Amino acid sequence: MADGRDACPLPSPDPAALFLNPPPAPPQITVQQNLIAKLPFCAFNGGNDVFVDIGNKCIGLDALMRYLGAAPPEVMHVGDRFTDSGNDAATRDVCSIVWVANPEETAFFIR
Repeated sequence: MADGRDACPLPSPDPAALFLNPPPAPPQITVQQNLIAKLPFCAFNGGNDVFVDIGNKCIGLDALMRYLGAAPPEVMHVGDRFTDSGNDAATRDVCSIVWVANPEETAFFIR
């Protein structure tokens, strides 16, 4: 129409109907729910960067042992973080471990 009104006006929404029947909330989707393989991961904020580690040392150690054809009794993992929150903790059930405090201790045990 020439006066600016819409030729096919839409009905105004009824505020009471919107309040009593709100639209459904969108589903919450996480990365973990969408992974085909359920890999462990860790994400953390490094200040200006965000880091995401996919997998853990257990997965890496298992892959290395398969590649080398090594059995768990033939392998020793040397690390400095075997506490439950440490990045070496996942290897405790895979092979023997040596807990070190610094690179010098690592060199000592390698000799």
